[in-house]
Amino acid sequence: ELAAAAAPFARLDIGPLDRDGLIESIETPARGPELVQRYRLEIVDPGDGTTLAGRIADDLLADEGTPVAPVLQLLLGAMWDATTAQVSRPGEEEHGRRWDVPLYESLRGRGILLGDHVDRSLRDLEEGQGGPDVRAAALAGLPLDLLLDLTTPFGTAATLAAGALDERYGPGRAGIVASVARELERRYLASAQGQGDARTIRLAHDTIAPIIRARWTLSARPAQRSRRVLEGRAVDWAGGATAATLDDSDLAIVERGVPAMRRPTADEER
Repeated sequence: ELAAAAAPFARLDIGPLDRDGLIESIETPARGPELVQRYRLEIVDPGDGTTLAGRIADDLLADEGTPVAPVLQLLLGAMWDATTAQVSRPGEEEHGRRWDVPLYESLRGRGILLGDHVDRSLRDLEEGQGGPDVRAAALAGLPLDLLLDLTTPFGTAATLAAGALDERYGPGRAGIVASVARELERRYLASAQGQGDARTIRLAHDTIAPIIRARWTLSARPAQRSRRVLEGRAVDWAGGATAATLDDSDLAIVERGVPAMRRPTADEER
C-alpha cells in the first residue's frame, strides 16, 4: 500500500533483545526524576560489581531458544505485583517499590510465578479461548500431554521436530495437535523455530519444565490418567515380557484417555 501511494518507506529488521536491550528494559523505569516520580521504583544492585538487571539478563540469555521478551514481561510483572504492598498510601510516610536480588531469586526459585501463568493458560484453553476443537482436546488433557513431551526427565526444556509430533500422535491427529501447539505458542508456553521440515517446537523456558511435570503428575484429565497407567504397567512388559494385564477399571481409564495422549508404544499396545 505504501508503494502504491508512492509514500517513502524503508525496511527495518528488529532482532531479538540482546543483553544491553534487556538491561535497558529493566532499568529505564528507575532512571531519571520524571520516571522515578511516576513509577516510584528503586532498583538495588548487589554491590559486588554486578547489577540486578545484568544478572536477570544473563539468566534469560543462558537458556538458548528462550522467547526472551515474553519471559521478561512475565518476570517484571511478577516483580511489580510482589512489591505492590511496599508502596505507601496517601498520608503515610512515602515508600516506593524496591527491586533487589533477594526478591528476584525468590521469584526465580518459584518459577517466577510461571505456575500461575501455566494454570491460567491451560484453563483458558479449557474454557474455549482456542476454539471448540481445542477446548475438547484441552478438557481431555492433550495440551498437558504435549507439554510433557517438551520436557526432559531432568526437569529442563526439550525440543521436538515437527515431524516427531506427527510420529508421536499419528497423522490422523496432526490437525488438532498443530492447533494446540499454536495455542501454546500464543501463550508463551512453547516456541517454534524454522519452517517446513526444519520446523521445531520447544518449551518456552527451562523454568517451566518442573512446573509442567508437576502438573502432569497431579492432573485428573483422561490423557494423563491413561498415560500414567500405561507407563506404569509397560515397565513389566518391556523387552517382550508378559505380565499382568489391565483390569476392567484400568482398561476403561486407558480407553478414555488414549485419544488425547501420544500413541502407545508397542509394549503398551500389547
